[in-house]
Amino acid sequence: NTLCILKKYQTEHLTAINQLHTSMHNIRMSDIGLAGIKDMCAITYQFCTIRNISPKFVQRVNDKMKRHHHHQKDEDGSSGKSNMIQVGNFANVDFSLNQGDLLGNVFEIVIRDVQRIAFRFHRQKEANAKNENGDKCSSVGRCNDDENNSNNDDLNVVLEEKMIPCTTSHIDNMVQRISKSGFINFYGEQRVGNAGLKSVVGVRSFEIGRAMLQKDFKLAIDLLMTGRLKSYRNISGNSGGNDEEGGKKKEEQKDGDSDEEYIESREIRHVRKVWKESGGDPTATLKAMPSPGRGGGVGAGGAMMARERAVLKGLKRYGKDNALMAIRCLQHGVRMFWINAYQSYVWNLAVTERIRRLGTKVAIGDLYVQNRKDDVFCGDNDGEGGGGSRKKDVCIVS
Repeated sequence: NTLCILKKYQTEHLTAINQLHTSMHNIRMSDIGLAGIKDMCAITYQFCTIRNISPKFVQRVNDKMKRHHHHQKDEDGSSGKSNMIQVGNFANVDFSLNQGDLLGNVFEIVIRDVQRIAFRFHRQKEANAKNENGDKCSSVGRCNDDENNSNNDDLNVVLEEKMIPCTTSHIDNMVQRISKSGFINFYGEQRVGNAGLKSVVGVRSFEIGRAMLQKDFKLAIDLLMTGRLKSYRNISGNSGGNDEEGGKKKEEQKDGDSDEEYIESREIRHVRKVWKESGGDPTATLKAMPSPGRGGGVGAGGAMMARERAVLKGLKRYGKDNALMAIRCLQHGVRMFWINAYQSYVWNLAVTERIRRLGTKVAIGDLYVQNRKDDVFCGDNDGEGGGGSRKKDVCIVS
């Protein structure tokens, strides 16, 4: 087996594995071993094992990927950083890595252009809009059924979210609050999806998991194929639709289909458009996908939209009416990622309700971890690769 270090940038975990898989041809996906999942938006380095492949062969594949990447850079004038993976530091080993086979991670963090979510409440006629469930609400906010609204049947309090710059004073206040009261251990956007309105950010990871738990596999596939929409850069520039100049700017961006506005590339957005306009035709959608060899590395075209590609091939093989079998064409870990995303979302809702009802003080029934001097250090085995932990006793407040 070959042990190496995998470097990736702006490349999602499964896409990186698929790119390696398609570049090496004679290996299975399961032959590639990684101890955890690394952030897509960071420059990350992690140990990787490749079963039954020599280091010399992996090095040749890496050289080929680099040549292809520089060739594409010269063709499209890109910076050379996008959708990039490399492997190096090769060694022969007699083991394979599995998720959880690590003691921890080391981070070097650069903070720039920090933003935070801002909320604005305003009243609006209930008749203006309805949400997807038929409930009355604003098109720029979400329904609010608080008791404060019961005094006026004609008006509805609407919550609007948007991203704004995070000031030094706000950061100082948050540090003081954490020092005094601690912090709520919410799951973040890597697990549940980007914050913001659905009309702006598109489908979030937990929505696919929820559909799967409800055994609505057709909906799960449609959500997967719908994908994400706009980026934080666009959200932060959102004026809420009430500013005339901001409204014109958004309209111009929409008409021009600016790449700066979206998370996903034009090629991926085209695939999703074909899926929608064809009524979910897997054959037509597969034809619209980039051909192998395009998109940032050897075999990257085959790795792009790896989840979607696998599910579409499943639909083509088993038929559109057998969505469950199409979902099963994905690896177990991929399917469980969406399930875990919904579990994390439920946790966020539950802890939010607990804080709303009881505040931040300890209450009867709370669970806590008791620290002991003889705690035993162990690796993280939750599949996230989130670092080491210590075996501790969990107690209940009585």
